[in-house]
Amino acid sequence: MRTWGNCATLADMAKPHIPLARKIAVAVAVTLAVGVLLTATAIFLLQQSPRLNNRTISERLFSIDSDGGDIDLTTIRNFEWRHGLNPEARDGLRLTMDQWPDWKYLISIEASDDGTAKGAFHAVAYDGKGPVYEKDFLLEQYEARIFFDSFDQQIDGYWGSTTQCTDGIGFEFERWSGKAVSSGHGNAACQHHYAELMSLVAETLFVQLNDVPFDWRSWFLAKRYLEFHGYDS
Repeated sequence: MRTWGNCATLADMAKPHIPLARKIAVAVAVTLAVGVLLTATAIFLLQQSPRLNNRTISERLFSIDSDGGDIDLTTIRNFEWRHGLNPEARDGLRLTMDQWPDWKYLISIEASDDGTAKGAFHAVAYDGKGPVYEKDFLLEQYEARIFFDSFDQQIDGYWGSTTQCTDGIGFEFERWSGKAVSSGHGNAACQHHYAELMSLVAETLFVQLNDVPFDWRSWFLAKRYLEFHGYDS
């Protein structure tokens, strides 16, 4: 009888420890789950962070004495002044393209009250040597409408690409509407979004570009290459 009593007493003494063990197990499981979740989140954010660099944003891109690019706002405005353009005040667009190692381009376009648009482009060899080429152009109403509508649809809500590359074709733009501005910058050599925008520029200006000293047809090639190889995300 004393043995039974001792056994019962030991069993009773062990019972309070069972809930404690369960609590410890649950706590460990929750900690591991939280750790896995945080690790997965960190990996996802790291993979997606490049999108922050090339998505469409609602702020200026070009600035005076900018260290981030080869063409600053003063240079752009001087070019626009020479051609009587003011895209900031007239619902226009300014963009630059750096086509390494060949050419650098600057294009500004403004909307007119009658639905047409006028603009100008500037081209110089990538190394800065040689003459500068500039030319004015006009877009008819249907050309201007299709171009601006297509450009706006393409950039609206674009949240960026995870694909990155260094060499290629840098593409930067500011699109003005009233006092609002949308901007973005990326690489048309590996990001389909910017290859699409560059192709749109070529499709719109191909008549005006027929006598230029550079091979503007290459502006189509990046889009075709990416479509063939599916290289973007």
